[in-house]
Amino acid sequence: MKKIFKFLSFLTLLTLLFLIAGCAPPYRAVVTYKVRPEVDIGIRRIAIIPLDEQYSRKISNMLISSLSEMKYFEILERQKLDAILQEMRLSSWGLVDIEKAVEFGKLAGVEGIVLVSLDDLNIKDVRGEELYYIPSKKYSDVTYRVIVPTITRQAYLSCSFRVISVATSQIIVSRTFSQKFEETYYQAPLLYGVPDDEVKDVISRLPYAVRKSEPPKAEGEIFNDLSQKIVTSIVKTISPYFVKYIVNWEDLKVKEQERIISLLKADLVKDALEEMLKLRSVIEAKKDKKLLASYYYDLGIIYEILGDLNSAKDCYMQALNLDPTNNHINTVKRINQLIETLAK
Repeated sequence: MKKIFKFLSFLTLLTLLFLIAGCAPPYRAVVTYKVRPEVDIGIRRIAIIPLDEQYSRKISNMLISSLSEMKYFEILERQKLDAILQEMRLSSWGLVDIEKAVEFGKLAGVEGIVLVSLDDLNIKDVRGEELYYIPSKKYSDVTYRVIVPTITRQAYLSCSFRVISVATSQIIVSRTFSQKFEETYYQAPLLYGVPDDEVKDVISRLPYAVRKSEPPKAEGEIFNDLSQKIVTSIVKTISPYFVKYIVNWEDLKVKEQERIISLLKADLVKDALEEMLKLRSVIEAKKDKKLLASYYYDLGIIYEILGDLNSAKDCYMQALNLDPTNNHINTVKRINQLIETLAK
């Protein structure tokens, strides 16, 4: 057996969950990896401090929640944070001064201060209209004019964070992230000269998006969605994070497959690999290129579970060469990207 998890500093968690799609194969496999952060800040005990009491605090709370899931940092509790600020007679904004931030960090017993600030938030509506001409089905020489009012909701959010080392009084990392949102919503159509007995038909021939006619997404929901995307970027910068890939087990149409799947579900992956390798001659004897491609693809999944990404890549490549389906093409792209990410 080849060496497993050669890159333990990069890949420390690998789980496989098989769910039956219906009552028979194929199976769906969810493979989860833990990837190292962009920047190793070299500290574990941190305080996350928003620089305002409204939007930055909301983003900070999301960041605390996301980082807590990773179980990598020890994060100062909000109650203790507020008590120390009160003792120092400071608002959180006062910690923009590095000396004050370091003083706070020493009192709090943390190694680093993570300051979160909202740089820009702009949400606006742009009103417009779309014009449609719908021919009458009742009168061959008549075309109806339909005006559909529109609301395009646009949003922009920019947020900065910096990490200050309490030991060195230096800024370890500083980043600014931004996200945009834009969606157009259609209001009730305005019909001109359409007889009552043709209203239903005229409306039915408008595009589906126009007929759906829904209110704009709430501003609070937009802010939360954009904030979560920014928080994800911050997490990837300073903390190990999880990436998930979903791969579909391809049906090999042989009874031996059931035992292999059972072994995988029981987490007996090495045994499943041995059984899979024995199955090769059976599949090859069928002289079916597509079936053989599926065999190599499934074999690649097993190697990937074991952490042997190079062998997984070789199998996925063989599947691609035998049967260049979109699934095989995308899987090769994915494994190449994963190998590159873990090698950094």
